[in-house]
This record gives sequence, structure tokens and C-alpha cells, in this order.
Amino acid sequence: MTATNALVSGTVHQHASQVLLATAVVIIEDDNGCRHHARALLDSGSESNFITKRLSQLMKVTRDRVDISVLGIGQATIKVKQRVHALVRSRVSQFSRELDFLVLPKVTVNLPTIRVDTNGWSLPSGIKLADPAFFEPNAVDLVLGIEHFFDFFETGRRMSLGEGNPALHESLFGWIVSGGVSVPSRSLQITCNVSMLDELDALIYRFLSCEEVESGKAHSPEETQCEDIFDSTVQRGSDGRYTVSLPMNEDAVSRVGDSRDIAYRRLQGTERRLAKDSSLREQYNAFMEDYIKLGHMREVVETDTELVKRCFLPHHPVIKEASTTTKVRVVFDASCNGVSLNDVLMTGAVIQEDLRSITLRSRTKQIMLVSDVDKMFRQILVHLLERALQCILWRFSPAECVHLYELNTVTYGTKSAPFLATITLKQLALDEEAQYPLAARAVLDDTYMDDVITGADDEETATTLRVQLNTMMSSGGFKQRKWASNCPAVLEGIPEEDMAIRSSEGIVLDPDPSIKTLGLTWMPVSDTLKYQFSVPSLNPDTSLTKRYVLSVIATLFDPLGLLGAAITSAKIFMQQLWALRDGQGQRLDWDQSLPSTVGEP
Repeated sequence: MTATNALVSGTVHQHASQVLLATAVVIIEDDNGCRHHARALLDSGSESNFITKRLSQLMKVTRDRVDISVLGIGQATIKVKQRVHALVRSRVSQFSRELDFLVLPKVTVNLPTIRVDTNGWSLPSGIKLADPAFFEPNAVDLVLGIEHFFDFFETGRRMSLGEGNPALHESLFGWIVSGGVSVPSRSLQITCNVSMLDELDALIYRFLSCEEVESGKAHSPEETQCEDIFDSTVQRGSDGRYTVSLPMNEDAVSRVGDSRDIAYRRLQGTERRLAKDSSLREQYNAFMEDYIKLGHMREVVETDTELVKRCFLPHHPVIKEASTTTKVRVVFDASCNGVSLNDVLMTGAVIQEDLRSITLRSRTKQIMLVSDVDKMFRQILVHLLERALQCILWRFSPAECVHLYELNTVTYGTKSAPFLATITLKQLALDEEAQYPLAARAVLDDTYMDDVITGADDEETATTLRVQLNTMMSSGGFKQRKWASNCPAVLEGIPEEDMAIRSSEGIVLDPDPSIKTLGLTWMPVSDTLKYQFSVPSLNPDTSLTKRYVLSVIATLFDPLGLLGAAITSAKIFMQQLWALRDGQGQRLDWDQSLPSTVGEP
């Protein structure tokens, strides 16, 4: 069952009657006794109570799995997969009631649909309004249905606010302003909330008739399970950040091997490498200091009586000279040991569009807008009890004792990290779609991992899109950086440090500087894409081998397929190398020098 909304638009000439529905600000209490203020719609047309997914995630409350269909206006059907139980309290009286709520992404539109001018109204003094902002369009978090509707109005007291104005109705939540009001408007929206319960035989019939076969790409059982785990466990904190669970095979977790010794030996190996390069050591330490400073990992003290199952992740540096931000990154290895953490984690489905579609669609826009998400994985928290599976050993100097840390966030190197990061971005877009429609659509359609490649057809829309993206991402704890556009005016107001091309870095001799995005090189000034490829020069001591040739060919990246002929030639050449044999008729080894005649016609 669900609550659905019908919006009817009509044209009026001078005044129209806007109906104020019964809204109240209530207190909803979760399993831990934490209280949250929520805006509720008291709806006698709904057979059930409903709660938004956003509010259910903020609350620490158990979510039961259900499979319920909801019918609304015009037989519109919505599937409900979760139900929660919570205590609803009044802000102004001792009233409380335990209720079941079905979870929906959105329970209704913002109410009222337009702002109501209350100037000239004479509200009685001393009354407590159930919804002090009843006249402002605001989101609704709850729908309280017919089951207890009339209990809320047990006194039956009513006061009129005059002709053409709504009335005050006394409820257990305070005085509710509800009824028709005359508003000057040429466009009127009528909201109707109705929910009905499908009969079981109708549900079975729809199941057997497979009416929803065409509803998108089929996922494997494991991919479906990953999404179910995410939907049932994801939470959003008061600061807007998301907390997720690791999608794993619970039965296999107990088989994860003791990886502390391996992690310690790998730490010693990393320290030997850092000891040979003071600059690398400095950057590695800075990376770890940043991890601790931002709260992405914390030191823990083990006790002899500790019963927590811990998994240790070795780590090592990866150097990326082409990066404009962090040259040295720490990579965590979740695949070491006999049965590793990655062995019990599930991968999850690819939920974003393919790279080619995103890139081609961006070229259909007059104004292109590019950015990426700073430290995307590390902005998403992992549930507290699962952080013991993400432990590392670390010390800033070999002279110190080795310390134990838990990684608090989604960790690069774990098998489920890309899925958790991308589905969390999707969740943010769905949660904020009503407030930031342009940004939500860009995240859902024009984002590949942490890169956003989008645009608009005019400067005003592109600027609005950029502002919405910045604001929406910030609301979820994400930060947009490396902004670039072929229209400089769209980027006005972006801090210099968040620009992809910074004028403060010195005189730019290149009249058309380029940036890397989605594996391509884009030049914003001329608004063109180009491919860059260079064959590295061989040192006299370097042998030309099959391994070396393959490593060079592998650097050719062509998501659009425009270099197909050249890449095919390179692959054919690699096949020819594979067939080469030495003087004894043996196939050449990967690291054996190639004959000097290779490549000659």
C-alpha cells in the first residue's frame, strides 16, 4: 500500500481557492529513545501510515522487510519494501501512540503547494499551533492515516478565521489550520492523497502475469542482495552524511583468517621502502595524518578479553605523478591472506550509466560543466560494529610502537567500495531531488564514479546547475572540486583552489590548457577533446620485451571508439609478438629481449 499524489493544474483568472491540508509538527521516537521533530500530514484518505526514507534513515530503528503494493489515484501502483515501528508524541500534550509506518522515498509533495499570505488574519492569542509554519511550502515527513485520524480530534472544537479563510481545529498536536483560503494565482495545484490495500489475489495475479518484466536491467541474486542490504541499513546522520553496512556473506566472516602477522610483515616492508626515500616517507606520513585528522580512522586499544573479530589490511604507497592534488596515495589491500575480507564481501551491481553514454551526452550541451567529488569513498561512514573488519597497523616512525587503527569510512581496496560509493551518491540524489532537481538528475545520469560530466544549453541554467550541485553534494558531506567549463561565467564564485585550471599557479603559456576527465583530455577554451599518447623513450639499459610493449599498448584509452583502427593495429602487433619464437623454437618469455627485426615490414 502507498500514498500517492495527484496534481491537477488549471487556469483561473483572479482568485482561486487553495486548500490547506491538516499538517502538524510531531515528535517521533526511535528504538534508542532519540527524538526527532517531523512534519506530519493527517490524512483520512490513507489506510496506512507512511514515513519518508530520509527520516527512517536518520532514526535508529529496525526496518522490517515487506512486499506490499499501494494503489493511488488512477490505479497508480507503488511497491513498498520496508516497514518501521516508532512512537509518535505530541509537542503540546502528553499524547503518544506506537504506530507502524510504511517507508516511501517521498510521501507527498511539499505542502502547501504555494505560499499562503496570512496578512490580515486574526489568529486568537494564546493558542498553540500544531504547525507554526502551516502557510509555508515545506516537506512532509509522515502521513498519519485513517486508523487513528479521529482520535487526534477528540474534543471536536473548531474556530473560524472569517469568510474566505480556513478554520482552526483543536487536535492533540495543537490547533491545526485547515480548509479553503482565497489566493491570487493563475496556476492552481490540487493535491490528493489516497492509499488503498491490494487484495492478495490481485498481487498473486500480477506476480504470475509478470507485468514488471520490462522494469530495467536484471540483477544477479548477489547484486540484488547487495541493494537490499544497503536499503535496509543505510542511515543519514544529522550532519547529512551517510552510514552504510558492508555487503558481506555473514556465514563466511568467521572464516576470515588471522591477518595481523601478514599486516605487520607488510608494514615492515613498506617502512624499508620509505626509509630509502625521505620525500615518499614525508608524503606517506602526511596522508596518514590527514586520515586521522579528518576522522577517517581512529586508534583503538585492544584488551585481552576482547571478543571482536578483526581483519587487518596491509597498505602501501601508490605514486601518481599526473595527479594535480595528492601525488602519493595509500592503498589498502583487502585481498591478502587465505580467506580475505574481499572473499566475504559482495561486489554489487553497476548502477551508473556507461562511460561512453555519459561522454557523448555531455557533447550535446552548449555549455559543458565538469567536476569531481573530493575523497568520495572517505565521506561515507561504515557502521561502527563493522569497522573491526577494516583494521590497519601503523606508526609514523620505526622507533615508535606499532598502533592499531580502525578505518571508519568506505575503504579503497575493498571489493564493495565502488558499489557503496555510487549507490550512496544515488541515494543522495533521490533524497534531495525535490529541492535540487537539476543536480539530482546530473548525479543520476551524468556521473561516472566520482566524475561529473554534465552541462546545459544556456548560461543561466548551467549556473543554477553548478550551484545546485555544490549545495546538494555538501548536504551529504561531499565536496565538489576541479571545476571546469567552456563558459567561464558559469564558474564565477568558485574558490581558486577548487578550480581544475588555476590562474594563481603562475603564467599559463598554453592558450588552451587542458584537463583530464573520464580518461580523456578536454580543452575548455576551444571546447574540444583530444587524445594524448606518447611512446616513452628507452634507456640504453632497458630491454624491449613483450611485457614492456604490452604496458605501452595498455595506455591507449578510447571510451568513444574513435581510435579503433589504431588500437586494433596495436593489438594485432601484440598478437604477432605472442607468436614469436627463439632459435630453439620456444615461445619468447615475457621478459626476454625481442629480436631487433621486430616491427620491420
